[in-house]
Amino acid sequence: MHTLASIAELNAWQDQAPVVIEILTDTRRHGISRSEYGELANLIGGLSCRGLAFHLPLTPARSPLEMVSKEIDYLFENEIPAGTFGQAIWVSHIPLKDLASLRAKYPSLTFYERVGTELWLGETR
Repeated sequence: MHTLASIAELNAWQDQAPVVIEILTDTRRHGISRSEYGELANLIGGLSCRGLAFHLPLTPARSPLEMVSKEIDYLFENEIPAGTFGQAIWVSHIPLKDLASLRAKYPSLTFYERVGTELWLGETR
């Protein structure tokens, strides 16, 4: 599965292989920003999108639960329906209690925890 992290990558994607779209978070490394959600809404339907990914900071300045919730709400406000991204969201560096809260708040979405950092660096919580 490929990860696309910019509008340019989405525009250039010619394959029908499944993708995950990275959403910009407070890490500011890469991802689709809120100002680009209108373009994302126009492009996502033409992709075989299997989910969205949120790479959260290891030591966030604000609550991971708040950060992800606000982004999801903003996606929905910008008419990006859950069906266009397979109703799946991958999140990293999130406390289990926050992950449980997200699952309760958005029961129609499936949340997956990305654990790569913990595998490489050990327990980060």
